[in-house]
Amino acid sequence: MSSFIETRRAVLAGSAALASSFLLPGAGRAQAQGKPFDGQPIVHWSFLSPEGKSVREQAIKLHEEAFRKETGINVAFEIYPFAELARRLVTAVQANTQPDVTRVGWESIPMVSKAGALSPLDAYIEKAFDAEQRKDFLIDYSPALLTNGQKTTMQLETISHALFVRKDWLERAGMKPPRTWSDVVEFGKKVSGDGRWGYGFFGGKQQLVHAVYLQPHIHGRGGRILGDDGKATFTDDAAVRAYKFLSDCVHVHKITPPDVVNMSWEDQTDAFRTGKLAMFIDGSHRYRDHARAVGADNILLVEIPSDDPAKPSPTPLTGWSMGIPKGAKTPDAAWQYIQFYLRPEVQAANARIAGALPSRRSAAGDPYFKTPEAAYLQWWLDYTAANSEPMINVPTASRLTEAMVDALHEVILKPNSDIAAVLRRAAAGYDRVAQQQ
Repeated sequence: MSSFIETRRAVLAGSAALASSFLLPGAGRAQAQGKPFDGQPIVHWSFLSPEGKSVREQAIKLHEEAFRKETGINVAFEIYPFAELARRLVTAVQANTQPDVTRVGWESIPMVSKAGALSPLDAYIEKAFDAEQRKDFLIDYSPALLTNGQKTTMQLETISHALFVRKDWLERAGMKPPRTWSDVVEFGKKVSGDGRWGYGFFGGKQQLVHAVYLQPHIHGRGGRILGDDGKATFTDDAAVRAYKFLSDCVHVHKITPPDVVNMSWEDQTDAFRTGKLAMFIDGSHRYRDHARAVGADNILLVEIPSDDPAKPSPTPLTGWSMGIPKGAKTPDAAWQYIQFYLRPEVQAANARIAGALPSRRSAAGDPYFKTPEAAYLQWWLDYTAANSEPMINVPTASRLTEAMVDALHEVILKPNSDIAAVLRRAAAGYDRVAQQQ
């Protein structure tokens, strides 16, 4: 049982008094103080737009309409690629051109906090939520999301990861769901060919979020990427076997495309949605869009395999949060905006519309989670409760990922490489960089 997330019973235990309507979540909530920021404009940096086409963006559009109606605050979105948000934020704070509120990726929280780019939220939180209410937040008070004991962000959602499998291909192959990496290879071989591939991952460095698959590949084999002292430990036998497996998928099993070292996250996603890929690891937040592309009946969610069929790999947990940049011009209005998105009924609406796992227990207690339509969300909650761990998010996470990906490139591009030696060099290089930070 994961010590990071409580049991599913605790996850689903929430208040019974949730809003019954999802159409305009929170729109009817009375404001004792009236509209203190009526007409106030604020700028929000995000990679998602209320004018976008994804289900997550459709949900945001509804929430923004409700928030504006309730508060009178006018939110202007500035959209940037998600891989650029953290770097842009640090630069903007230094130049005093920061927004009023920003999305912050899980892996970026330590870096932007260490750079002093976010304001502490503790005073706002203590005023808004008493000690018992703060227990309602699933992961916000885990060590991974605190900076020197302080809160600089609040989670909007929880993102779990799993192996997405084309169920229709699996059935035509007459196979059971893959439980081990050997099963993945066996199924992958049956479906690879004629422009289709069995198993995909991304090696391109457009977005340095490769831990979503590298972490379960290594940790699921019993290894660790980092030690308790923060030094690289992806040099053990588990890491060597993980890297060898990924290389063999290309060169030996031929279930992964040879140009995987250049592929981006979007490339593998597009391949799955266009019928060119049978399996890959992705997040719960993207299930709805995948289902819309290939049909929900054609997707099977499988716990990330390991070498032991009785012990799946732990799912790495991530999620997007919101924070108030240091020096923001209207922090009080920004906090009201963040607090709106933290409401259980808003998070329940996110689940219904966008398939997002909530960051609050009480949201998961909404009756929607007990409907057949939400069965896949209950599956995610079960996996998360039983076998999860936080995705690594140290201040030097991008440098760590880059070192690991460079090593993966070398192993794939030079299949006869001494993998152990490659990993030792990569780990030593990362440690040197980390010590300088």
